[in-house]
Amino acid sequence: MKSIEQQGKTVDDAIQKALEQLEVSREQVSVEILEEGSRGLFGFMGSKPAKVRVSVRAEATYNAIKEELQAVQKQEPRYQEPLRQTAPQPQQGTEDKQDGQEDEQEERAKPQYTEESLQQITALAKDALHVIMTQLQVEYNVEVKRRDDQILLNIHCENENFLIGRRGATLDAIQYLVNRIANKNVQEKIQVVLDTSDYRVNRKQRLQRLALRLSRRVKMTGKPVTVAPMNPHDRRIIHLTLQDDPAVRTLSRGTGFMRRVVISSSRNSGRSRKK
Repeated sequence: MKSIEQQGKTVDDAIQKALEQLEVSREQVSVEILEEGSRGLFGFMGSKPAKVRVSVRAEATYNAIKEELQAVQKQEPRYQEPLRQTAPQPQQGTEDKQDGQEDEQEERAKPQYTEESLQQITALAKDALHVIMTQLQVEYNVEVKRRDDQILLNIHCENENFLIGRRGATLDAIQYLVNRIANKNVQEKIQVVLDTSDYRVNRKQRLQRLALRLSRRVKMTGKPVTVAPMNPHDRRIIHLTLQDDPAVRTLSRGTGFMRRVVISSSRNSGRSRKK
């Protein structure tokens, strides 16, 4: 439940300021008066402002998030990867930079998050997740952790395979919606990562093994290998796994859901450039 503290000349003045900041109506909030305030001697000497804590009621938060969820479902493709795609996507058939290089650029430009903004995004993410899981009729508990540039929501529920979906598609879709809602009205956006049963950790290990196996094939045959279409997060794992291997190079080709990683021999790439 989102709440703020606000001061004003009077209690009503403080409440009105809080309502304007929260962008809600009086009927959608509960008010706790922290200090009544006083006019002081002659109306100004020793005067104290009124102070209130205004909290958006749970049902108001629920309805607002539900409306946003419905709007996102109408306007956006169902399965997309959230956030951190700051550079424009290349046209069909073009090649992008290595994701490892993009990570280094992002690391240098990483914004500084205030504790207030982290708490706000975390609260909104948990509220959004609650709305989605309620609609899916899934009972769950969630554990919140933070990394430098991510908020991690680890979900515990009985039907985890249903929540993950085929190749993580359902989990990615929920993660996308949670990010859209949690980062809607904040200046510095931060990625919210959803996981369950260590799926993303295990997925990373499987992708790393796949990358190493395919790189060995490229070295033996000298022929490039194209990996099946992947989301940006999975492609980045492939790139980073092979970025320190001088014998191979990796590129991403295509657009949207058909974007794939191509692993090729560095020697072949050098010869083709000389031609």
